[in-house]
Amino acid sequence: MPYLLRKRRERLGMTQEEIGLQLGWSYPQPQVSACERYYRVPKDHVEAISRLLDTEEKARGLQPLPTPRDHHLAERRERLKLSMFEVAELAGLPVGNHGVHIVRAAENGDGTPDEVFKIRRLLVWKESEYRREREERRKHERRIEFQRSLWAELPDHPAVRALKAAMLDRCLDLMHENRGEETDAIAEFLPSADVDAMFDRWERETTRVFETPTQHSPDLTSS
Repeated sequence: MPYLLRKRRERLGMTQEEIGLQLGWSYPQPQVSACERYYRVPKDHVEAISRLLDTEEKARGLQPLPTPRDHHLAERRERLKLSMFEVAELAGLPVGNHGVHIVRAAENGDGTPDEVFKIRRLLVWKESEYRREREERRKHERRIEFQRSLWAELPDHPAVRALKAAMLDRCLDLMHENRGEETDAIAEFLPSADVDAMFDRWERETTRVFETPTQHSPDLTSS
């Protein structure tokens, strides 16, 4: 892993250039340096260095280094699909390359306590926010499922069919008026197959509105 490469290399007393040369890379020192900083490098390059270090450590009888606690910052950030730039901005760190450097250092275990605290606090807040959003989605889905199960209990009666047709027509009218939230509020009570058919009908009607009829030029050669 990138956050451990430098520490492992230094423990072995090896230089970046030495490792790059053993791997047969064209630019030994810069390529290894980029891998240790995880700066836009292919994953297989990082893995190649790690394998080489594994071999050296086993040859010298060294135990693997423990994973730094702050490495989990990188894992959590990646799970949240946040870039280092976004983390720096949201955590109140300097914006731009300087902020990215601070986040990278914190993830590598080299950040100051204050910087690490700010990043960890942001990630905790974002994780809580995402959990709340997921729970809200689950509640919404359960509510729709319950409401549609109630409709399924209604008998097959002309009045029920008329009510459903009226609700679907109202959904169509609201869709044409760009009132999506009100459409969803009604559609939640209707069977999903009927709602899908309603949306298909709305798409067909919308497509017809935007279709341009073919214009035929008059035949100027006719007498």
